[in-house]
Amino acid sequence: MATAKLYLDTRARKRDGTFPLKVTVSHRGQSAYIPLGVSLRAEQWDKQRQRVIGSDRQFWQDYADSRLLSIRKAIAQAKETGAFAGLTIGGVRDWLEQHTDPEKMRQAQRENFAAWYAHVLGQHTRPRTHDIYLQTWKRITEYEASRKRDALLLDFADISRDWLDGFFIWLAQRSPSVNARNIHLRNIRAVFNSAIDEELTTHYPFRKYKIRAQATAHRTLTPLQLRTIAAMPVEPHQRKYRDAFLLSFLLVGINIGDLCTLEPDALQNGRIVYHRAKTGKLYSVKAEEEAMQIISQYRGVTRLLSFAEKCHRHPYRAFAARCNHNLAKMFPSLTTYWARHSWATIAA
Repeated sequence: MATAKLYLDTRARKRDGTFPLKVTVSHRGQSAYIPLGVSLRAEQWDKQRQRVIGSDRQFWQDYADSRLLSIRKAIAQAKETGAFAGLTIGGVRDWLEQHTDPEKMRQAQRENFAAWYAHVLGQHTRPRTHDIYLQTWKRITEYEASRKRDALLLDFADISRDWLDGFFIWLAQRSPSVNARNIHLRNIRAVFNSAIDEELTTHYPFRKYKIRAQATAHRTLTPLQLRTIAAMPVEPHQRKYRDAFLLSFLLVGINIGDLCTLEPDALQNGRIVYHRAKTGKLYSVKAEEEAMQIISQYRGVTRLLSFAEKCHRHPYRAFAARCNHNLAKMFPSLTTYWARHSWATIAA
């Protein structure tokens, strides 16, 4: 992957005896240079430490560091989106200049859908939301590749109703779920909405384009079915998955992700107090006796519950996948979502 570092180009001496400060970008054994618009004397540069020295060093170093940081962030973004695939070192340099120079970036975003999508992607800091938008971009890239086109060249005007129809049909060959395919369309629509808000484009392909959801089966258990699941004999390794499901129900349908990531101090005076990750809304739920029995059995160290403590990467997602796999063996099609739906229905 590409790397970047500061470099004083002593080969390009100017008439006043100074040399241009640049960022060296290295990619696949080749290098290119991005000028920073700063010139220094040789005695102002510590080559070993790659730092500006002298009386006015702080100003120039702060500026150089900020530009270097923006380029490194752009490289990390390009790694996620695959933006450098097939590019020469010159293309990598041009892409980085366009995505780190404020004026060039703004101009590109006025016309280029891909550039604005990359900007929106970077704004989503919540891991799950970021991953979903990233998956949509990967699907767009694959779709454009199937049409012998480069997704990075997509302008707003290229995303027409015909393009959306073609993209949806192409997705259908890879995802049987209409609602799963609709997620990608909604992400694209959100990017267009933000671009219109920023007055980057007036083109809007969703004006008469409807995203129609497909009705899903109602995932609700009766109280008798819940009692049956709670009492049924299960394999020892399945017990924690059944208990996590029941605890989700008992805590008024708490999302499995929120359940797995509860902090140790979430239990306060017999209540579970937490902010829901998806909305940020504060919840305070009474932990009834049945819930406390499960909580006491699975008390964790770094988390309130030990369910996902050993899953270091995407902890709740790894646990939820195993949980759903085991729940389906206990009851046909049972998943953690049934706990939320069942509680809402019974409570209503």
